[in-house]
Amino acid sequence: MRSIVVGVRGDALIDPALGLALEEAVRRRLPLDVVHCYQLPSYGEWPAVLTPMNVTERREAAQRLVEAALARVVERVPGGQTAAAHPRVMVGSPADCLISLVPAAALLVVGTRGGGALRRGLRGSVSAQVLHRSWAPVALVPHASQAVPDRWLRSRVVVALDGSPASHGALQWAVAQAAEWGSQLLPLVVSTLTGQAPAAMAEHSNDLARQVWAAVRDAGGQSLEVHPYFLEGDPARALLSFVAPEDLLVTGSRGHGGAASLLLGSTSTFVAEHAICPVVVVREGQSRRETHQRAHRRAGALGATT
Repeated sequence: MRSIVVGVRGDALIDPALGLALEEAVRRRLPLDVVHCYQLPSYGEWPAVLTPMNVTERREAAQRLVEAALARVVERVPGGQTAAAHPRVMVGSPADCLISLVPAAALLVVGTRGGGALRRGLRGSVSAQVLHRSWAPVALVPHASQAVPDRWLRSRVVVALDGSPASHGALQWAVAQAAEWGSQLLPLVVSTLTGQAPAAMAEHSNDLARQVWAAVRDAGGQSLEVHPYFLEGDPARALLSFVAPEDLLVTGSRGHGGAASLLLGSTSTFVAEHAICPVVVVREGQSRRETHQRAHRRAGALGATT
C-alpha cells in the first residue's frame, strides 16, 4: 500500500506540513511515513573521528526528535491516533532521502519558508529540490500557515486551468481531492491583461465557461459542488490573490526539472513559494493512477457501509 510521506525538520515545535500530512493520512486511510533526515559529519568536520557511540547518539537523538514531533501533532489532529503513522530516521541529505521514498508515495509533503525561486534554488532548499525532482504529487506547506482544524470541512480545493495537459492532470487530482474531502471545487481560469484567454483555450475563448464545465465533467467531477472563476492578470499573482489560508491550491507542472526550472521559475514554482495556503503541484501524467486508486478506495469504503 502506498503512503503519505512527510519530511520533518528539527527546528520547529509545531510543523504545519506534518499536520496536513496526518490529516491526509486520516482522511484517505493511508499509512503515514514521518521522515527526519540527518547527515553525519564529513571528513575534516567535528568530531574528527566518528566512533560507534557518536553514530548511535546521533541516530537516537534524531529518533527522539521525530517521535516527539509526531506525538505533538497527533494530539492536535482529530482522529490522529487512528492513523498508522511510522516515524522514520534516515541518513543523508533531506531531499535525497525524501526522493528515495517517492515510488511508494501517494503524496509527498514538505514545508516551505517562502522566498523567491532563484534564491531558494541557489541555496538548495529542500522544498525546491523535492518539487523539481519528485514524480509523486508534492504538497508544499508554508511554515507560517495557519492551523485549520478539520481542514476538509471548511476549505475549498482551488485548481488553476489553462487548457494544457498539465492543468487537466491537476484538475483530475483536484476533483479526487474535493470528492475525498467533500469540499467545493473552484476551477480558475486566468486571462492575461490584454483580455486574451490562455493559449490552449483561445480557440473557443468566447465560451470559456463551457470549456471549464466540460473539463470538470471529463475529470469525473459531475457530483461535486463546482464554482468556476474567471480572472484577469498575471496567472501566478492572480492565483495568489484569490486563495485564502484554509484553501488547498492545486497546479499542474509540465515536469521540466533541473537547474533551468529552478533558476527561471515556473508559475507553479512561484505560486508554491509565495502562497499563504498549502499548494499541491501535480506533474503531467501523475493524476490518472492516483484518481483510479482513490475511486477504487472510495467505492470499497461505500460498499463496506452498505
